[in-house]
Amino acid sequence: MSGGSGNVRTMTVPDASDDPTGTVRDADRAPVGDPAVGTGVRLDDSQEAVLRLADDRSAVVLGAPGTGKTTTLIEAVAERVHSRGLRTDEVLVIASSRSSAQVLRDRLEARVARATPGSLARTAISLALEVIAGSGAFAGSGRPRLLTGGEQDQTIAERLLGDEQDATGPLWPAELGPEVRRLQGFRTELRNLMERSVEHDVAPAELRRLGTEHGRPEWVASAGFIEGFLADDWRGHLTPAAALARAVRLLDEQEPGTGVLRSLRVVFVDDAQEATHGVLQLFAALARHGVAIVAFGDPDLTTGAFHGARADALGRFAEVLGRPVDTLVLGQVHRGTPDIRATVRGVAERIGTAGAGLHRTAAPPVDDAETPEHSVVTVAAGSPAEQIAVVARFLRERHVLDGVAWADMAVVVRSGGLIPAIERGLSSLEVPTRASTGGAPLRDHPFVRSVLLAMSVALGRTPLDAEVVTELLHSALGGLDSIGVRRLRAALRHADLAEGLDRSADRLLEEAFAVPGALIGLETPSAARARSLADSLAEASAQAAAGASAEELVYGLWSRSRLERSWVSLSKGSGQAAEEANRDLDAITQLADAARTFVEAEPDTPASVFLDRLLEQTVGDDSLAPTGLREAVTIATPAALVGTAFDTVVVAGMQDGVWPNLRVRDSLLGASELVELLEGTATATADARRAVLHDELRLFAQATSRAHRSLMVVAVVDDDHQASPFLTLLPEPDPHRASLSPLSLRGLVGTLRRSLTRRIRPADPAERAASASALAILATAGVPGAPTEEWYGVAAPSSTAPLHDPAVEELPVSPSRMEAFEECPLHWAIARLGGGASGFASGLGTIVHAALEHAESSDEAALWAAVEDRWDELHFEADWEGAATKRRAAELVHRLSAYLHDAERAGVTSIGNESRFSLRIPIGELGGAAVLGGSIDRVELVPDTDGTRRVVIADLKTGGSAPRQDREVADMAQLGAYQLALASGAIAGTEGLLSGGAKLIVVSAGTKRKEYYDPAQPAFDDEALERFRERVLADAVGMAGAVFEARVGTHCHDPFAFGECAIHVVPAVSS
Repeated sequence: MSGGSGNVRTMTVPDASDDPTGTVRDADRAPVGDPAVGTGVRLDDSQEAVLRLADDRSAVVLGAPGTGKTTTLIEAVAERVHSRGLRTDEVLVIASSRSSAQVLRDRLEARVARATPGSLARTAISLALEVIAGSGAFAGSGRPRLLTGGEQDQTIAERLLGDEQDATGPLWPAELGPEVRRLQGFRTELRNLMERSVEHDVAPAELRRLGTEHGRPEWVASAGFIEGFLADDWRGHLTPAAALARAVRLLDEQEPGTGVLRSLRVVFVDDAQEATHGVLQLFAALARHGVAIVAFGDPDLTTGAFHGARADALGRFAEVLGRPVDTLVLGQVHRGTPDIRATVRGVAERIGTAGAGLHRTAAPPVDDAETPEHSVVTVAAGSPAEQIAVVARFLRERHVLDGVAWADMAVVVRSGGLIPAIERGLSSLEVPTRASTGGAPLRDHPFVRSVLLAMSVALGRTPLDAEVVTELLHSALGGLDSIGVRRLRAALRHADLAEGLDRSADRLLEEAFAVPGALIGLETPSAARARSLADSLAEASAQAAAGASAEELVYGLWSRSRLERSWVSLSKGSGQAAEEANRDLDAITQLADAARTFVEAEPDTPASVFLDRLLEQTVGDDSLAPTGLREAVTIATPAALVGTAFDTVVVAGMQDGVWPNLRVRDSLLGASELVELLEGTATATADARRAVLHDELRLFAQATSRAHRSLMVVAVVDDDHQASPFLTLLPEPDPHRASLSPLSLRGLVGTLRRSLTRRIRPADPAERAASASALAILATAGVPGAPTEEWYGVAAPSSTAPLHDPAVEELPVSPSRMEAFEECPLHWAIARLGGGASGFASGLGTIVHAALEHAESSDEAALWAAVEDRWDELHFEADWEGAATKRRAAELVHRLSAYLHDAERAGVTSIGNESRFSLRIPIGELGGAAVLGGSIDRVELVPDTDGTRRVVIADLKTGGSAPRQDREVADMAQLGAYQLALASGAIAGTEGLLSGGAKLIVVSAGTKRKEYYDPAQPAFDDEALERFRERVLADAVGMAGAVFEARVGTHCHDPFAFGECAIHVVPAVSS
């Protein structure tokens, strides 16, 4: 076929503006999402040759990327209808995926402009299902339904688990034990083996025989599993391979010219390199009915080898069809630049020809005025974060400087697992993104998870306890953050105490959602949101009780959330909030679509089944539900971009071991080896690794060939990452790319501010002046971060007034916080003003303290029962954390019981637990005073050696850092405060009794002699009491101040002090 520009003719190309995926194909190079309308396309001589094919001739049309394969296919269909008079039911186009079929359908309808009895473009699976449904041979009524990948995986997992629990099922080899069979990778290989067996008509008995003959016990075990799988009642469901195989059998049983496809005369196949053995057999069956098959493709771009796609199919197409075929080669590349074409060809030349390599010699595209100076760029980033920054800068360059739409750019990664990190990174740098949806289960999206949890509550599957209520309140359905939930709990507690009750916040939260109208009396924003959620859950429960479908439950929860208006409004903006809103809208749209599909397919199945399927799925299903965001950069794998093209493409994550991934596929169950055995093409291990390398090169060729004007390939090179060897096929990395500043207003502000403030290698006066001038312009324009008053450390204090006036106000002083203030006033002030943190340790200590407060004896069982009564007040992020904390609690209770037992034996009695006191100490003569107040864990009456009984103040400590020696507590402020209160008569029940000092009861550790520590502070004399009184007054005055000192030398920089003050004294790390 000719590769020159030669004789051409002008033909009208279709309007692709209705393309729901926002992608265009091959030579149709209009911006994605805004394609050219009504323009002409010039067909070269090799494309014209395809249009001249005879009606009854089958053919293979080979074409390198960008040679216009899809354009030629569409024009060939139009030519058959318009010039040769074929009816639209006599022509059919097969696409490699549902999304590709949808795009082709719209373009064909616009180009052909004729009424059609059905879709002109569809997938091979869709065609197979029509053949089955039209034959009337399918068990059950109506059209059979395809069992999706996610449903297959879920079903396989359930059956494997059932076999394991019941000790039934096949005998698996020792190396495929239960822990292996629980892995998703094993299920994927098992599903692949099942599909390949069905495609090649290998029944379980035959698979068992082959396994026995060739020493493959895993095939024998798999055969037993497949027998059980096939014995299940699938109620109208078929796997893809089963649907194709059944359609082939039905077609072969029919006479030519009969059946639902009796009028079909020609089938055009797009991206035929993605066809599996089952699809190829379907084409052969059609050919036996006299249907001409014209397949377009490029074996160098096969991406589906891991699920059975045959790169060699086009090279042996005559053998597949069992009839002669013509081979035509498209000779001119119309997309891309000469440099991009040279890159793609360089990659393709290292791939085995798969029997069809003539297309690689296609003439490159011609340079034009729009070709960038460097259309292929390679970058070695110094870290994963730098990789994200480099990609964001490059995409912004193309968008801001070159006017390329966001939607006409794509980032390609080797596998779906890499997509989330790229998506999050680019979103954080305000690059709008849209990730391909395949791979991730829908249940993993946070909002979908909350809707499913609400459905589970409504269906009575999940009890509405405090933990579930809190999770729903934190979700978008509830709309509360952690502070909002704390305020709600506090409001409930306040209302409960006002009624003279004292129930836990968890119990009140459960009651508020269980009793209709329980939240009506609380007039706070948090309560209003909680009330709305409670009402929605109640309505959903009523719907579920009335037998509502899954679709009705999903729609009801969504509509009552009233989130649509705000999310749609947010999605029209820019930045991370807009990205999140778009992802949330996409997720709920996909959930609604899944619910609707479920109800349509199984109208009598309860909603609980739909819920179970979604919750148990570990493999996501593809969806054609519309997505909310159009102007966004696509992030996808090579397989997801089959048949698409973009102005700008970035291939990211080019790491050794990631791309190429040379692990031999199907290493557990050997599906590929089974196919090779059946086809007589068995290869050695070295050949298998070479085949994997060629598959990886095909993926790389597919990724790089999607670019029209600009291509960037990025790898991370640091101590932990090495660049992919594929980078040797590209130009040398650009050393300057990684050092470029972000091309955004935020990045510009940061760069200018750094030039003004850096101390290391400071800018010269002229640069500083220019930076200041630029910042002033940006500040005038209202760019965040540019005005100097917004800079950290520059803004004036919100208030310079002291916390209290010590001359006229009463100053509260807590004994337990005096030492914290004396150690570091800044640390104390942060905690005092609400910036402190608490954790499980403090919550556990509170519960143990409460057990001591109500203890009537040293009985350990009674103490433990008191702890367990309040255990639900603690919340843990993981079960192991709760178990570990409970073991710790048991140790504390045991040591506390030992102390109380020893005290009883020594004749010690308690005259007060949690005894509250308040001591007013005047300051000056104007009415000001320090008010020393708090509660004492235990006031003991201790017998002395002379027979007298003295009062000893005891404070319980459960923390591991508590003092253990007498010398450590000799000057302890907390114990001194208790002694001052005792001496001043502020502790009830101690009047007229002598002081025996104060001590700690430390139950976090013990000695060989006893199981606890009890360091003591001797009783204060009058002089010591006066000194301590002055100490209290000094601390009170300091606590009332406006300025709080940071004790940098002794506290803030101490890595073991764990103070909240540290962040306020650490200098800036940027320069």
